[in-house]
Amino acid sequence: MRVIERELGPFLARALVLADEASGEAVIVDPGFDVEVILDAVREARLEPRAIVLTHAHLDHANGLGLYPGVGAVLVHPNARARLEARGLRGPFVEVSDQLQLSLAGEVLEVRYFGVGHTDGDLVGFFPKRKLLVAGDLYVDGFEPFVDTSYGGDLLQLRRTLERMLELDFDEVVGGHGEPAKKAQVRAVADYLKAMENEVATLLAQGRTEEQTVAEVKLAGFPPLPTLLAQGRSANVRQMYQALRAGAKTAP
Repeated sequence: MRVIERELGPFLARALVLADEASGEAVIVDPGFDVEVILDAVREARLEPRAIVLTHAHLDHANGLGLYPGVGAVLVHPNARARLEARGLRGPFVEVSDQLQLSLAGEVLEVRYFGVGHTDGDLVGFFPKRKLLVAGDLYVDGFEPFVDTSYGGDLLQLRRTLERMLELDFDEVVGGHGEPAKKAQVRAVADYLKAMENEVATLLAQGRTEEQTVAEVKLAGFPPLPTLLAQGRSANVRQMYQALRAGAKTAP
C-alpha cells in the first residue's frame, strides 16, 4: 500500500491517492480541477479507482470528478453534493454527514465531518494507521485561513471545527494547499483564530465599529501570513466581527 500525492499547480489543490498495487484498486481524495495530473498517476500505476472522497465542492478540488466515470462511489457531504449537482456534476454520490469508514487492503480510511469551516460541507480523510490527516481547505499551510461565505463557510465556526479535528490522533496533515505539515501547525491556526475571536469580541463589547475593530486588532505574536485568493488578515477580522455580531451559526 502506498500514498501518491500531487500538487496540481501553484495555488491549486493537493490531491492524494491511496493505492493498493496488489489488487490494483485505489481511493482518491480530491481529484482536483478537470486536469489529468492525478489521472495520469492512476494510469501509470495501473490502478482502478474504487472510491473518490471530496473534501468540499470548490472547483479546484472537485471538478476533475468527470474524469472517473466508472468510479464505484463518491463520498461527499450533503451540502457539497447540492452544489456539485447544481453545476451538473454527478456521482454516484454517497452522502457523509457524520462519518464513514473505507477499507483498502487492510488500510482504513475514516471520512469525517466536523462542522462548518471553510465551507458548510467540508469532509476530512483520516488514516489512523499512518497518523495522517487529509484536511482539504480546513487547513492551508503557510497561508492566512480562508473561508468562503458564499459556500456557507464561517470563520468563527472554523476555529471550533479545527478544535474537534485536533482530537484525532494524527502526526502529519496534508492541507488543501501548501506543503504537508505537522499537527502543531494546525494547533497554531486554531490558537490564532481564538486570539482573533477574543480581541474582536472585546472591541465589539466596547462598542467599536467594524472599521475601528479592523484598525485596532493587534494579534501580537501572530505574524501576518500570505493571502490565498486575496483574503488576508483584515478581511478575516471583518468576517470575525460580522460572525460575532450575528451570533454563531449552527452546523448542519
